Amino acid sequence: MPRESPRRTAHDRRTAPFVRAPFVRAPFVRAPLVRAPLVRAPLAWAPLVVVAWAACFAPGAARADDPAPAAAASESATSVTARIDPIPPGIEAVYRGAAPVSVEQLREMEAHQRQLVAKAMPCIVGLQIGQAQGSGVIVDANGLILTAAHVVQRPNQSVNVIFPDGTIVRGRTLGLDRASDAGMVRINGPPPSDGGGGGANGAEPKPGGWPFLEVGGSEKLAVGQWIVTLGHPGGYQRGRNPVVRVGRILSLEGDLVVTDGPLVGGDSGGPLIDMSGKVVGIHSRIGGSLTANMHVPSQAFRDAWDRLAAGEMWGDVPRGSPYIGVQGDPDNDRAKIVYVEPSQPADRAGLKAGDVVTRCDDTPITDFSSLAAIVSDSEPGRKVVLEVERGDETLKLDLVIGRRR
Repeated sequence: MPRESPRRTAHDRRTAPFVRAPFVRAPFVRAPLVRAPLVRAPLAWAPLVVVAWAACFAPGAARADDPAPAAAASESATSVTARIDPIPPGIEAVYRGAAPVSVEQLREMEAHQRQLVAKAMPCIVGLQIGQAQGSGVIVDANGLILTAAHVVQRPNQSVNVIFPDGTIVRGRTLGLDRASDAGMVRINGPPPSDGGGGGANGAEPKPGGWPFLEVGGSEKLAVGQWIVTLGHPGGYQRGRNPVVRVGRILSLEGDLVVTDGPLVGGDSGGPLIDMSGKVVGIHSRIGGSLTANMHVPSQAFRDAWDRLAAGEMWGDVPRGSPYIGVQGDPDNDRAKIVYVEPSQPADRAGLKAGDVVTRCDDTPITDFSSLAAIVSDSEPGRKVVLEVERGDETLKLDLVIGRRR
């Protein structure tokens, strides 16, 4: 299916040079449950995020009307998407990008998002490969999981698949396209009959197969459209459900969806879900700002479905673009650093979380966007001096602009 490639925006240019963050051991913030959608009505392009802790699990799923592409689901396959209530007519336009205009619309949005998240939750899994952790989403009744290629790493590896209730089942990595960052995993064997997310050895198969979400068409996405991101920031934590964030699409390209749904290391491989409950993307990497994050569109999986399911590995990781390996605080009017990727240029230069960058060589740094712009305009290998405020101290750090690898 042909895909359009809309023009890159200035926002993309400022966020693109930064880092594909690792999917392990990243710091994150525990947020309280937000009980109503946060809306900045006049600003259609403003970052719009609700961070919530989902507090419930879905019951058994109903039969899917439209199975995921190329899935080998049987007649008895169950789909959580089929049980998600349709979008109420009164908020369809809002979810396409319009601003809500009444309290009643906000209430409808809250109710719809709560039931969507509750029913989707059993399909979101943590993935542990060796000591590394990421996220994934089950997309067929036979236990096929979509995730990121950098989570998969390589085919035919053993995987611990961790359900929200803490149940662990075994799986194996399948294929990966390193260029698009698309990867697949499959659970070994059928689910248990005990109603749990996974199963113990010797458990009888559960009728209907694993709960799953359908894969939607990313070619239908639009800038401003509302979406939900789910995953395990910092890796799976017992007693904590997958973390839910609600946001909107900032820009679209043929091989990239950029949203303001914040991601943290460990979220990689988790699903980007539209408001009908279908998977339209997979989390790939963290942008230069916490509210500009990159996702693999579902079309990339559709185009390569058979190869991924067959366990093939192909493609090269995009290289050559400049980066330093940091994230900034989008709510701070200065260039405050909230995360420094280990063993990358900023880390090697001595930059730390909490530092405020005030100057790069002779150029004043007024906010994080201005720092991102300087990095974007730099060639990898360029040596710069950063002036940094750390508490009551002012430091000068020698930094070499890195190359994305």
